[in-house]
Amino acid sequence: MLKFYLIVIFVGFFVQAVVLNSQNLTCNTNDLKTLEGLVSRLELGIEGWDFNSSSSNCCNWVEITCNSSSSRGVNDSFNFGRVVKLELGKKLLRGSIHESLGNLEQLKTLNLSHNFLKGFIPLSLLHLPKLEILDLAYNKIDGLFPNSINLPSIRVLNISENAIQGLVPVGICSNSTRISVLNLGFNNLSGNLPPGLGNCTSLEDLCLSSNLLSGGLPENLFRLPKLANLSLRKNRFSGQLSDLIELDLNPNDLKALEGFVSRLELGLLNWSSGKKMLRGSIHESLGNLEQLKTLNLSCNFLKGFIPLSLLHLPKLEILDLAYNEIDGLFPNSINLPSIKGLNISENAIQVPIPMGICSNSTRILVLNLGFTNLSGNLPPGIGN
Repeated sequence: MLKFYLIVIFVGFFVQAVVLNSQNLTCNTNDLKTLEGLVSRLELGIEGWDFNSSSSNCCNWVEITCNSSSSRGVNDSFNFGRVVKLELGKKLLRGSIHESLGNLEQLKTLNLSHNFLKGFIPLSLLHLPKLEILDLAYNKIDGLFPNSINLPSIRVLNISENAIQGLVPVGICSNSTRISVLNLGFNNLSGNLPPGLGNCTSLEDLCLSSNLLSGGLPENLFRLPKLANLSLRKNRFSGQLSDLIELDLNPNDLKALEGFVSRLELGLLNWSSGKKMLRGSIHESLGNLEQLKTLNLSCNFLKGFIPLSLLHLPKLEILDLAYNEIDGLFPNSINLPSIKGLNISENAIQVPIPMGICSNSTRILVLNLGFTNLSGNLPPGIGN
């Protein structure tokens, strides 16, 4: 008899689970209407989405994930079949983003990347309480980025490779304490970078490359505790280097960088890429950066000598001094055991070809000495 009751109880739980699961797979009416609004702004529909059927169930459509019974309470009937993931990347979507997407209150992931969407980012999209991942990268969005942001659950925000204008939306750091990736690169953002980004204490990856940003960099940007990747290239930032690098640097490294800056006219470093901005000479203190692997000072107005200390860095792999006005003698003593690429082309460097580099630089792959004033015979040591 006991076994009979246990079987009945087990079957009862099983039936209840099946019923609940079937409810999970039934698309919420409000969410279905929201998705219909999304499609109304597109030039073409989305393959596999059918709104004309009387039994339209968006939870069964591709690229859509609805919540399961484990993600809600048993009595939470309003959240049955709510859309939690909408992954429409690389679907050749053309049109604009409908503001009704802000009605997907349970949405956690929205991926509309690698399409042809244009226009503005709807304000409602930036007020979704459970949104964790928002990826709008590689589209044609060209409006202003909204000032009002309230994304308490956001972890990844990627709007790169668009034509979005306006200021950097540092307001996201006010209440988005979990954000770890913020990619705003390759847009038309302009103005100064305000200090608010320093409040994104969970930030690990920040990309601001290829915008129109100018002015100095806020000090607290370099004190973010988890920041591992920072990309600022191709902007118009300027400021004293010693003021920009106030993180946990080795004191000797900081002193070396300050010595380098002291030789530059005005003591300024401009972060623009491809523009000749640095003027002055190369300070020998750079030779104190013993962990340095890459040094690229190409395309500037640097003149004078190449410091001997620079050619004795044990871990230096890439040294690029091309397209400057360096006109001194090339040092005879070279000890770069890790060097892979040396480029001193397009300068006025003198004396015979420095083949001493072949004596102990066995890893070198690229050696560019072109368009200089080096003279003499080609020494047999190049065979090494």
